Amino acid sequence: MDLGNDGNIPRIYGINFWLASFLMLTATSLYLTLEKTRRGVLVAVLVPLAVCVLAYVVFLRIFYVPLPKATWWSGFS
Repeated sequence: MDLGNDGNIPRIYGINFWLASFLMLTATSLYLTLEKTRRGVLVAVLVPLAVCVLAYVVFLRIFYVPLPKATWWSGFS
């Protein structure tokens, strides 16, 4: 695992997985929202964001799932 400059914060290499998860959860949440009001849409976007952030912290800090480097996308390798 590659650590940041200060040695405490790891860099995110598995960003593609988290982006895809966020987009899928957001689309599903928006589709299943009964009330399509401004508040309903805001909640349907914020809940998947919170779930992805929480899952990232749990996987990286508690269970330590090493994230692979993205080798197929040249900007993130």
